[in-house]
Amino acid sequence: MLTMEHIRKPLAARQALPRSETVLQKSLEITEEADSALRNAMARIK
Repeated sequence: MLTMEHIRKPLAARQALPRSETVLQKSLEITEEADSALRNAMARIK
């Protein structure tokens, strides 16, 4: 989250952004894997 401190320290903010993007990307991958696993499980149940 961007705070007043990040506004005073633009370098820290720029470094925090790629980390956030990495975390978001990883969470998207996990969501996609879970979605795929759920679909496979539902297909087996039918």
